[in-house]
Amino acid sequence: QWSGSAILRLAPGGAMQRVVAWLPANDCTENVPIAGGDVIVRIPFCAGTPRHIDPETGRIALALFEAGLTRVVVLSATGDTLLAKELRFPPVAIPTSLRDSARQAEAQRAGAGGPAFDKAMARMPTVHPSVTRILNGRDGTTWIEVATPGPDRTWQLLDARGNVTGAVRLPRAVNIAVAERGIVWGVETDEDGLMQVVRFRVGAATR
Repeated sequence: QWSGSAILRLAPGGAMQRVVAWLPANDCTENVPIAGGDVIVRIPFCAGTPRHIDPETGRIALALFEAGLTRVVVLSATGDTLLAKELRFPPVAIPTSLRDSARQAEAQRAGAGGPAFDKAMARMPTVHPSVTRILNGRDGTTWIEVATPGPDRTWQLLDARGNVTGAVRLPRAVNIAVAERGIVWGVETDEDGLMQVVRFRVGAATR
């Protein structure tokens, strides 16, 4: 497979040992000719593959968006597949007004226009995947952030077999750094841009 990009495992001295995983090709820029040369145009709403590499175990978690489905893949540090599960999280539609606004902003930033620019902008997606982040849990779980409206972030918790066993709602200002069943650590940023480390206890919801 020659398209996309590779995640490589290197020896301490820098020698390549093996290709551990391939990420799909995702070119979010395009060269557009303008008077006097070319300019690099960014494709709005083009996003890379959500991924996370556990610094302790080397485990790699990927969220691949394919034909409306999210395929969660977890690999060991040697490239062995530990989990491959397809989950149906409906993609989120991008409003036309927002796409038009992003197009105009990119045209002004790049100083580009014309047929070549229109062709590049035709690559702008009309939807974006629901899964925006993925995280390896310290206890073999996998955590995926699902885009939801409102002030909170929703994280789905998957067990080692890929079964969704629960969901956690956290304030949008909290960015999860470490998670496991029962406890979540993260960084919370306030309105002044100040950050603090926070910890949440996760349990069954009560009514």
